[in-house]
Amino acid sequence: MIEEHFGKEHGYSWIVVRSDKGPLNRQELEDYQLDTELMEYALDKNERAHMEYDAEGDRLLLIFNALDLIKEDNHYETTPLTLIASGNQVITIVNEQNHYLIDRIQRQLPYSTITSSYQFLFLILTLVTQEYFTILDEINREKDQVNGLLRKQTTKRLLLELSDFETGLVYLLTASN
Repeated sequence: MIEEHFGKEHGYSWIVVRSDKGPLNRQELEDYQLDTELMEYALDKNERAHMEYDAEGDRLLLIFNALDLIKEDNHYETTPLTLIASGNQVITIVNEQNHYLIDRIQRQLPYSTITSSYQFLFLILTLVTQEYFTILDEINREKDQVNGLLRKQTTKRLLLELSDFETGLVYLLTASN
């Protein structure tokens, strides 16, 4: 677990929890005001992207699809990233597939003039979203190359590659929706 303070007079805190490193103990759940329902969302690798706001507790839960940068079956997939904003605190729950984002957020943090936990939340969402652009550009370039080769000679291997691109794009389209 990582805890960092940021913003004006370091009045905001960012807690990073690695869900793949084992469950939080009871004291940590109480300290960060995390209930079992929130943790079930965070630990479900098939959780769909959504947002919930608890007005009574003034807590925003956001499940967002982050890219898994390792190709699986020759295409990219996504994995849920859990963000919880409450008061002056943002909790980020990551797993093995998306923990790479923490380094990117930490590198950006010193250069940001963040004045609220929601502004920090939007910084995180911007960084997560930017990861898609590089991958989509790569997929588009590779798809164009395969299409060019297919116009010269149709082979089973090239057709399977094109099919893999389509499969990967379906995953990314579903995640973006």
